Amino acid sequence: AMGHVVKVTGGFQPEFFHQFPRKTFPFVAAPDLCFTAWWTTTPIHSPQITAWAGGEKARKLEGKSPDELRQIFVQELAMVTNQC
Repeated sequence: AMGHVVKVTGGFQPEFFHQFPRKTFPFVAAPDLCFTAWWTTTPIHSPQITAWAGGEKARKLEGKSPDELRQIFVQELAMVTNQC
């Protein structure tokens, strides 16, 4: 199937990952957020986290500017990591 997708990838300092067990970020499903899936390259260690939205949620994000997407990414990352 094909459809709308918006994906944002952010780079972080390695220290960010120390808050998680085994210093890795788990896959997180977040159906109530704009970005409904979050993941890293685990088991390969890299400083990147990807946020993904598909379907109707992606359609709503498509008109956002890069700065707006970055702001949503940071706000929702805080929510999925319980840092807000």
